[in-house]
Amino acid sequence: MSASEITERGKKRRAGRACILCRARKVRCDAVLTGIPCTNCRLDSLACTVTKSKRHRVSKASKSGVHTSEQDQLIVDATSHQEGPYDPEHSAQETVVATYPGKAQGCGHGITTQSPAAQAPPTSSSSLEAAITPALPAFIKPLPDTLDSADLQYLHAKGALSLPSTQFLDVCIARYLEFTHPLLPLLEKRQLLSILAREEGNVDQISLLLFQAVMCSGVTFVEDQWIAREGFDSRQAARRAFFGRAKVLFYSNIDLDRLVACQAAVLLSTWYPGTNEKADPWFWTGTGVSLAYSMQLHLEPDESQFDLSEQHLRRRVWWCAFARDQKVALALGRPHRSTYYNVGMLTADDLAEKFQASPNLYPPETRRFLSLTDNQRTRDTLVRLCVEHKKLCVCIASFVSTIFKCRQEMRNRGQGSQQQRQLSSPSARLNRCTQDFARWYREMPADLRYKAHAATTNREPLDQPRSLAVHISTVQVLYHVAVSALYRLKALSPSSTWRDSQEELDGTSQRLLRHTAWELTRINQDLYQAGLMPYLSTGAVGSVVSAVVIHLLDVKAPNETVRRAAVHGIQLCKQFLWVLKDAYGTAVDALKYLREAEKQDAGMVINEVAMDDGSTRPSPPNDWQPNGMWLSTMLHNSPSAPSGTPTAPALETSPFKEDDEIFWQSWMESLSNYDFLESSNPPLYDLGFSSNDGGAFDIGNGFPGP
Repeated sequence: MSASEITERGKKRRAGRACILCRARKVRCDAVLTGIPCTNCRLDSLACTVTKSKRHRVSKASKSGVHTSEQDQLIVDATSHQEGPYDPEHSAQETVVATYPGKAQGCGHGITTQSPAAQAPPTSSSSLEAAITPALPAFIKPLPDTLDSADLQYLHAKGALSLPSTQFLDVCIARYLEFTHPLLPLLEKRQLLSILAREEGNVDQISLLLFQAVMCSGVTFVEDQWIAREGFDSRQAARRAFFGRAKVLFYSNIDLDRLVACQAAVLLSTWYPGTNEKADPWFWTGTGVSLAYSMQLHLEPDESQFDLSEQHLRRRVWWCAFARDQKVALALGRPHRSTYYNVGMLTADDLAEKFQASPNLYPPETRRFLSLTDNQRTRDTLVRLCVEHKKLCVCIASFVSTIFKCRQEMRNRGQGSQQQRQLSSPSARLNRCTQDFARWYREMPADLRYKAHAATTNREPLDQPRSLAVHISTVQVLYHVAVSALYRLKALSPSSTWRDSQEELDGTSQRLLRHTAWELTRINQDLYQAGLMPYLSTGAVGSVVSAVVIHLLDVKAPNETVRRAAVHGIQLCKQFLWVLKDAYGTAVDALKYLREAEKQDAGMVINEVAMDDGSTRPSPPNDWQPNGMWLSTMLHNSPSAPSGTPTAPALETSPFKEDDEIFWQSWMESLSNYDFLESSNPPLYDLGFSSNDGGAFDIGNGFPGP
């Protein structure tokens, strides 16, 4: 055997054919041996395309003088890896390349999209990167130069560069401005309105990461007909798609601006991707708070370093991150991360809109939204409501912090010095938290408190913008949810260290729990009848669950009036969850839990009572008056219950662990992770009932304050 033959055998022969992606990356392709897809594309979850051999062939295009390359046939299957549905007829609307005619072509005012194959082909074989670089609309900031062809290929494959159709984009941003922005003013309203106006040369550019995060939040409130027209099966599917795109962009460092990353993280914390996703709301709120600390948003902005508009924006972003941190901490039963800050409370100046919007410049959905809110009274009300919302989150932060401090001290009790052992009882500290909530309620302007709407009496529709009704109810619901969590500790805790003996003797805590449950049920019933429930934020699921938990406890009450009212309340809560499940996966988990609960002893009672279709208002026990004032000094002069009436909670099943006892709305993780839901057998308590349990509570007047 000659040396030349040995050398020839020792060489690795090139593959006869290679797919486009392997050829671009200059790696060995085994498509000929294993078939399509090749191993490289299969491992990277990319579309594998093998072009036909052009050897010894002259194309018609070449004969006519048009030069082509194999790269012209590059196909990036972006939609196959998106988390939303794929519609072949719709795929032209949602592609990886978008042009903005008003900027790129100098004509028109809409967004048009086209596939890569429809664009002018590159003129040389070295233009692969140019072929896959998207022509983004004028309102999207250009992608950083640090992205190479592999990065762009990955973003293409994950659909992160996909843009929705023009009409769908308009609707999503309009719903974001209507239902997310008022209580979570992370962005400049002017910036989003400039996108919708599409004035050539006068567009405030937005990061692609932040744009996808805004779409993820805004699509939550888009009506079903728009969702179906865009090709999604449900709002959950649409949210999942936009969440996936934003998450990929976040991990790819598509925008190195920490403020943008913080804003996006806070918005992404409103979506729960499922139990198999590590980037859950807890992760995103922690990321947002960490980024805020890294930029020193927790400190008052330096006037010499930032102009006035930047100071307002920094304060708003901090308080939005702070508020989301407190809500998620309460929902998940974990400590909050925003433990230190030195930023003044938001003011009207921080939230003021320093521009005049001309409705004629915007699409129909935006014009309708502006026509409802474009008056000074509505704007002022939303500004004051946003400030009150942040003040309430401060009270929640104090409550959550108190719980974890008390738990730590209880674990260390018996250790250390005598002074360390003589600490104030958890019950006394909870009373101080109660005073904080009471003070907040008393100081809240009367026009910002929730009032029963016309929908509850089947009259004409609401006499105020729907966004205002939704946001006022959202703040009121958050207040009742926090108070209910506090009194679950005082009334239902298996440990006496958390309970106030006097309150348990006169049944105050139990009655407050029942009152709060019916307040939440009443508010949700009003919104349900008014058709506003689809526009509620993610906290709506927790409010329904907090109410239904107390109704479940009342199902086994000795008083028949209480039992029947509780059964009615449970059926209403199921209706609420059925509406919410289209947008929130946590509502699906809650419905599963209720079905399991009905299989237990509580379900036997529920099924014995014939229920109506839920078209009537719930009937709390003893002609309960939802808006009445009852016992203004209730906690100090509460009458005793009649003899023989159980007032202390009687455990029917083993209690859940004290570590998780107040966080009954922890629906963000697997159901089996929570002792309250362990073995699908919820602990049932008898909250008791007395002749004095027929009045309504106004907790703001129930405590005289310090």
